[in-house]
Amino acid sequence: MSNDELPRTANRSGFVTIAGRTNVGKSTLLNRILGTSVAVVSRKPQTTRTRILGAHHFAGGQIVFVDTPGLHQPERELGKRMLATAHAALADCDVVLLVADSGHPPGAAEEEVVRRSGSRPILLALNKVDLADKPALLPRIAEYHQLAAFESIHPISAATGVGIRELVEELEQRMGEGPPYFPEGLVTDAPDSFLAAELIRGEVMERTGQEIPYCVAVKVDEWAERADRGDVVVHASILVDRQSQQGMLVGKGGHKVREIGTAARKTLSRRFGCPIHLVLRVDTAENWTRTGKALDQFGYVDPNAEGAS
Repeated sequence: MSNDELPRTANRSGFVTIAGRTNVGKSTLLNRILGTSVAVVSRKPQTTRTRILGAHHFAGGQIVFVDTPGLHQPERELGKRMLATAHAALADCDVVLLVADSGHPPGAAEEEVVRRSGSRPILLALNKVDLADKPALLPRIAEYHQLAAFESIHPISAATGVGIRELVEELEQRMGEGPPYFPEGLVTDAPDSFLAAELIRGEVMERTGQEIPYCVAVKVDEWAERADRGDVVVHASILVDRQSQQGMLVGKGGHKVREIGTAARKTLSRRFGCPIHLVLRVDTAENWTRTGKALDQFGYVDPNAEGAS
């Protein structure tokens, strides 16, 4: 029985890995589909560092999307784990959704996604069409037709929503019979503290330059919900991997960390739908991006390590 012939009462589900090079809009696409922020978004490349699950519920089933770090050439242990996470997600899914920038031709990263997808169905989401040179779009699609026999190609804009409904409807039809993995209404299994840490890190990335964004980790030290006041108190640490970076992140008279805190507080309040009282501290975890033990502590687990899930 094909997916289209499944009884309407049957549960349909499956995993869709969102893959592609860095900074093509994978996380923006996931957030657009889910209608809420579960993945940190920044204009800087290599923003997504770990696997993030997001559940899209539809009549009779659900799609579990797996957002992955962008494919790149790693220089540090952190980058190597990010790449391994992306590769593992491609090896363990039902459908692959390759996201590419419509302004650029296919390259090594897109070729790698196709190669690692094996025999799995692979769809192409050609993103950022709102910014694309329209006459160049058809030739670009033709270039991707030469790369692989995609099940379909969807010109989309994750930023504006163009083409998203058609893409999601096709993915829904491709889900086979299976159990629901998430309860109705739940869109991610990530705890609130993880989401908060990621959203704070996103504000750091947007408001710092040089190499600071790639040397920052955020850890929520305290998450206290005050039911009597209807708010949440969050204490979080922003960690850099060299002492010299700490002063740059704090800024003269503390202006930089205050700027980050103000922006993060607004972002968290929107995401969680209540007032957030945010207290930030900046500290150093020497060379954490190169040290396996520190990476494990911050949740960047090597997917190939024994016992990793």
